[in-house]
Amino acid sequence: MDNFSINWCLGDKDIEVLDCSTGLLVDGSPTVSGPGFSSRLCKRALYQYFLTAAKLGGHDYLLKLPTYHSVKVEAVAYQTAKDQVKQHFLRTNAGPWTSKKLVDCFRA
Repeated sequence: MDNFSINWCLGDKDIEVLDCSTGLLVDGSPTVSGPGFSSRLCKRALYQYFLTAAKLGGHDYLLKLPTYHSVKVEAVAYQTAKDQVKQHFLRTNAGPWTSKKLVDCFRA
């Protein structure tokens, strides 16, 4: 049971059970919502939710950006908060922020 994670949000019918070592849903998880048994909380799913919200909000320029990474770069509030966290890590000797740009280069 050490490698399992459970997530649930208000309004969900049921929980989602993940294998933390793979990021995929476990067999028998009551909720199966993401593509290829990925979590509804994975980056690709969150990106899809973001694009839906951007479309509903009339933010067409965000829909034209080619990748998840490019959308993150354009998010000023996100980048400002991330910079503050990175600086705090360095000030408190917690080590540098680890960047995963290659992981973020997928498209919708």
